[in-house]
Amino acid sequence: MAYPLLSKLFYASRETYEQTYQARYSSESALRFNISIGEFPAFLLVTPEIAAYIADIMEENYKVHQLQAALPESALAQYIRSCLVDEIRLTNDIEGVVSTRQDIYAVIENLPTSDAARVRVEGLVQNYLLMAEKNSNLQFRTCEDIRRLYDRLILEAVIAEDPKDAPDGTYFRKNTVSIQDGRQNIIHRGLYPEEKIIDAMNQALDIFNDSSLPVLLRIPVFHYLFGYIHPFYNGNGRMNRFISSYALFNNLGPLIGLRLSVSIKKNTDAYYKAFKVTNNPLNRGDLTPFVLSFLEILRSSAQKLEESLSGKKIRLQQYQQVCLSLLQGEASESSPDFRILDALVQASLFSHEGMDISSLAAAAKMSQANLRGRLKSLESTGAVLVDKRHRTHQYSANLKLMDEIMQGHGPTGSE
Repeated sequence: MAYPLLSKLFYASRETYEQTYQARYSSESALRFNISIGEFPAFLLVTPEIAAYIADIMEENYKVHQLQAALPESALAQYIRSCLVDEIRLTNDIEGVVSTRQDIYAVIENLPTSDAARVRVEGLVQNYLLMAEKNSNLQFRTCEDIRRLYDRLILEAVIAEDPKDAPDGTYFRKNTVSIQDGRQNIIHRGLYPEEKIIDAMNQALDIFNDSSLPVLLRIPVFHYLFGYIHPFYNGNGRMNRFISSYALFNNLGPLIGLRLSVSIKKNTDAYYKAFKVTNNPLNRGDLTPFVLSFLEILRSSAQKLEESLSGKKIRLQQYQQVCLSLLQGEASESSPDFRILDALVQASLFSHEGMDISSLAAAAKMSQANLRGRLKSLESTGAVLVDKRHRTHQYSANLKLMDEIMQGHGPTGSE
């Protein structure tokens, strides 16, 4: 059942509008917060739909963890890294900042790239990599914590875009800022002056760190409040998505945590509409519409993630059988050639990149000298592809050929 917006009830019936607001705000199912949206105190009505979304997300997350456990460690590592790269690329893309997978991989591997590309992604790369470390323990408890993260995450990129957008207050901005839509219409003004920003951010951080509240309520509430406060001149979206991703990463796991920007990019209109609806003064501080929309996006993301992993798991098993058939007389999972093909299949299936000699030798558990000789033989079968455009050659599995073999049209399955 759709959640009736207060802003729509206002135009339908003023009496119904007032009664509905009072009933929602005073409900036993309402969470009331010590922060105002415009003139009204913020609150969240924990509806049955919200409870159902949370249950669905947790169920999908359980399935994802089961699939993760069934995957080879290398395949999972490849997939996490691929998700990390896409998350960085798309959190920039949402803000109109162009960065490619190649730029991001170059910074991760400390390979040559342009200074401009490095500035756009280096802070994001370093902090998303920090997020992925098992013992990372970033704190988001004070305004100083938020500013410290901003300086590490995107300050250099923001200054490169426009030096005037650098924070000029104690922690945040001293002056006003407006958010415009694609037609340059003002759709929101961030809080002002900085004292008000600081006070509101402290209240938002208290909610974010309130362990008595379910984490899947705290994250979307804080996500909305950060966007509403809009503490910086530029970079608010990238900061906000990083903090939410970090919280999801630590509470639900890396794969769901590293898909937030991907999911928002696919649901951009719904995402920004949720902010606009919730900001409306006629909505009187009701955060429920935003939380519903955020959780719906997250549930869809979790479902697609589970479907993707399930499909990749099945395809991996099929490709491994094809690898054995290609090797024919040496058809053993412990054979060196199978280990090479298996490592390349995992990289090709679970990430966007190939493998260089060093990483492939480590994955196949053999010396580079032995590996080079075997690669020549495997290349001749067509099962291994080599990209010589990079400083170090990148090897990958020829999944197209393997698909043809499975369909009965390849060299080992010809009719």
